Amino acid sequence: MNIDAWNNSDARWVAPLFAAAFTDDPGFRWMFPDSSRRSEQILWVQHFLIRAKKGITRREHIERKATAQWAAPGTSPNVSFATELCAGILGAPASLGLAATIRGLRADHYVKLRLKRIEREAWYLDTLAVHPSEQGKGLGGALIRRGLQRAGASPVYLYTAKPSNVAFYRRFGFEITDESLLVPDGPPAWTMRRHQRVTA
Repeated sequence: MNIDAWNNSDARWVAPLFAAAFTDDPGFRWMFPDSSRRSEQILWVQHFLIRAKKGITRREHIERKATAQWAAPGTSPNVSFATELCAGILGAPASLGLAATIRGLRADHYVKLRLKRIEREAWYLDTLAVHPSEQGKGLGGALIRRGLQRAGASPVYLYTAKPSNVAFYRRFGFEITDESLLVPDGPPAWTMRRHQRVTA
């Protein structure tokens, strides 16, 4: 499998891939309870995040079917408010609706608190997405193995709000370091850490 880089100019296909992969994610289902609008709301958020995380994540894909973003040691996976302003956060209420924006900001606040507890000298798997039609073909695993190979003996963190992902990531040596609600009235979420090199 060829693993290639992507950048902000690829948002036209990356953001829809994210939106398709995360439609059933419990975190997004909590943020955007209106199922008739959820896909378009996730799409807006992903376009925003692609702009906001330019320069802080290493971005890779396999044939535009799966993609991963990694934050390297010494960088923070949390985006500053100034960066969010430049990326267009003020357009959220008009695009998402006021109630959805408030829920999204609440989730973002608690995720940032979670990520502050991550070791500064660790890699962080910011996003892993595989298009639903391509899942189960080993694409996500290939992207994880590439990232873990690059990390070497360094610790690697991630968080997920999808229960089925916990067992998937454990195959690659990740173990739970924190299990708590994504937000006080939201779904559970798990922070996971890869403690040592493991080949799945």
